[in-house]
Amino acid sequence: MLGKLIKTEFKASGRLYLPLFIGVIFFAVVERILLEIMEVEQLNSIAFNILFIAITVIFVIVIVSVCVSGQFISIYRFYKSVFTDEGYLTNTLPVKSSSIIISKLLVGVFYTVFSYIVLFISGLIIVAGDLLNSALDNLRIDLGIENTQIGLLDFILDSVINLKLTFSLLAALIIGSLFFNILVFFVSFAIGNMANRKKVLLSVIIYIGIVNVLSFISAGIALFVNKLSIKNYNMLGVDLLNITLSIILAVMVVICLASYFATNKIIKSRLNLE
Repeated sequence: MLGKLIKTEFKASGRLYLPLFIGVIFFAVVERILLEIMEVEQLNSIAFNILFIAITVIFVIVIVSVCVSGQFISIYRFYKSVFTDEGYLTNTLPVKSSSIIISKLLVGVFYTVFSYIVLFISGLIIVAGDLLNSALDNLRIDLGIENTQIGLLDFILDSVINLKLTFSLLAALIIGSLFFNILVFFVSFAIGNMANRKKVLLSVIIYIGIVNVLSFISAGIALFVNKLSIKNYNMLGVDLLNITLSIILAVMVVICLASYFATNKIIKSRLNLE
């Protein structure tokens, strides 16, 4: 049943995501064509400049829409299908509440990652060719590997190998953050749903409150690591970074699990659809 839920959610969310993805790629291609025309033909007419500015503005709007929609469409889908009138239908399905949460979480993470990939591809389209090569050359110079036999990819791979624990922790944090933000929104809506009035407003306030608490926790972690570095002044900077990342990752995992179980508990026994 979980597989069917994921498939259904995938299709329903795709109807909202797909036009944005197509739009950002389309306008990236158009923007690239206009840049090529400007470079080759040396056009400087008022009409062409207006067209270029208009396409650029639309392209930026679409990019912002993709960035914002990365997780918010999934969060909206969760709220609508569980905590609005649609929730009556959702909660009559012969499925566990945990399956509903997991299906929407996994689909949300997938489309978030895919939106980043689409944005990356659109960026490559814009900077393809001489501009990309120039950017890579400047990066090699900044990293101090110009005029050497070491390629940029080799430099990156060597860095990953030498700092494999640090990069592993960073990778885990990036992956965890994809789940983290969605789950915090889920639990915020679940708690806000228990109120009788202004549920959405209360949910947003709860989310802001959770974020502020996490900010204080982050500050506490920073102070702890700072004191640790003072007491152990011989400790390498990389070791301190690894300790910091490990603590942040542990806190993130705890909050993700707490958010998941709290959301599941509320949907099972405290759901308020009035």
